[in-house]
Amino acid sequence: MNKISIITGSELRQVQGVNYFIKSFIECNKSFKDIYVTKVYSSMQVLNIDNGDQMPIGEDQGTANYAVRTRVRTILRKILTLRFYPFALLRYEFNFYYNSSKSVKKYFDDNASTDYILFQELGCAYYYFRYLNRSSRLILPKTALVIHTEDDSGSMLMNTFKGFGRRDMQRRFDKRRDFVYSRIDKVIYISRKAYNNSILPVEKRGFVYNGSPDIPYSFVHPEFDVKKMRFVCVGSFVGRKGQDKILEAMKIMDSDHLKKMHVTFVGDGPELDNVKKQADTYRLTEYVTFMGQRNDVAEILKNMDVFIMPSMVEGLPMSVIEAMRAGLFLILTDTGGNIELCDKNCGYVCTRETQDILEKMCRVIDGAVISVEQKIHSRERFVKEFSLEVWHADMRMF
Repeated sequence: MNKISIITGSELRQVQGVNYFIKSFIECNKSFKDIYVTKVYSSMQVLNIDNGDQMPIGEDQGTANYAVRTRVRTILRKILTLRFYPFALLRYEFNFYYNSSKSVKKYFDDNASTDYILFQELGCAYYYFRYLNRSSRLILPKTALVIHTEDDSGSMLMNTFKGFGRRDMQRRFDKRRDFVYSRIDKVIYISRKAYNNSILPVEKRGFVYNGSPDIPYSFVHPEFDVKKMRFVCVGSFVGRKGQDKILEAMKIMDSDHLKKMHVTFVGDGPELDNVKKQADTYRLTEYVTFMGQRNDVAEILKNMDVFIMPSMVEGLPMSVIEAMRAGLFLILTDTGGNIELCDKNCGYVCTRETQDILEKMCRVIDGAVISVEQKIHSRERFVKEFSLEVWHADMRMF
């Protein structure tokens, strides 16, 4: 049995896609025949899976400590996202490289043997190869990097750090990326689009969709409310997810359509307060609900009809896969692997233009799109392409 160590720069309690990817990988231990995840190294924690450690996603959610920490992070993000080069540089290095450095240091300090290392961020792989020369290990594990964005050009970073000139940002990212790519054994992409656009030779890249464990759903006697179409958006409030775009579309929606729909927003983040103020300014508060961060998303999705997320940048969102699992119709932008999720019978592809989002929302409200047959089709597609059972069978790193 080959051992796998996972190294991530993320804080494992955060509710985000990369942590759910790690959780899915660990859950596949019972299904993998030749490999076994033994350790997860992060900037704050080290999980020993053999000792029964589990992913602590959302562990202290709702506590006073969580509220304070969230508020401090929000303030710092706002300060360091200003269009001021030193602030943007500081946040870039601290968020994406300082934490990665800490995670890699924990791995080397642990001195545990492993056969494979799976990096969840470029920064982790970068520091691993930088520190490798200081290591006295004679037998080195094989290495793989998972790319969780739509491509390998740092598109999410470009969107986050407004203080950077785009050329400078690209130069910094490309230098570190090329350093890693020249040393890594394999780069794994989570969408066919990203795989096909890769700059790497075919033998050095792999592809596998994100996967999620299945939860049984029943659509035999759905109680559809023909007066209210239930939209839901699950995602962090970080700007690129597009919650503000949904409200902009609702602002110009005619009253007849507006009365027939309701949007539930699930998630937390630095832009949450701004989006709430936007809803109030647009006089939409009776048509929207903000649920904050939740641990019962699967239950919430059972009572929804349409998942909408006009993102600017994505990889292959776990939240969308979970919505498909619940049989929801999808309205997504053509970014990352979204179009691979959103086939003609599962949803609509839209742009980030307000008018186009409005048109797709109204089309769902007006049409006979939502049905038992549609929900069954969405679930069947999830089971066939994106369930954890399919995922562990397709995972081939080397």
